Amino acid sequence: QDLNERLLKMLGNQCLMQARDDDFERIISGCKRVFNTWDDEDEMYRNILRELIKRHSRRDDGVKTFRRVKPQHEVLKKRLEELGTFRKQHDQLRNVIGRVLRPTSQDEAAGMVDADDATALEEVDLAYKDVEMVDALDLTEVGVRAWQSVQKRYSERIETVEIRIIAKLN
Repeated sequence: QDLNERLLKMLGNQCLMQARDDDFERIISGCKRVFNTWDDEDEMYRNILRELIKRHSRRDDGVKTFRRVKPQHEVLKKRLEELGTFRKQHDQLRNVIGRVLRPTSQDEAAGMVDADDATALEEVDLAYKDVEMVDALDLTEVGVRAWQSVQKRYSERIETVEIRIIAKLN
């Protein structure tokens, strides 16, 4: 619980979805290192505890087991992974749209630049602006609903762009 609270406090000052790519990656990598260290230390602690229980238990009692507690920071860890995946997919989409809709010099010379092509990237960027407005680290019930809602709106806006691109390619 303490780890979760401290990470949220440190990350609370960050607008992760607005951060530059290199800053975002640095933050996510740092959090992954913290989570990995926690997991390693937790496993080591459990092994020590298991050995102590074996040593101090009576032979006829057998080894007593203990319950595995799911750390509270697992929800934060999962959300950070989601954010990383979301940003990566968004950046890939922007790159693909830029490549597919980039007019060639022949198109420009012939005056064949489509206004819809220019707005496709703008629409993708506007869809992402909605995502930036949501507190992606709000893990309360209200925050989870807000995150799911903004993801749905983003997908709907992106779908219209994808439909136009598919129509143009056909």
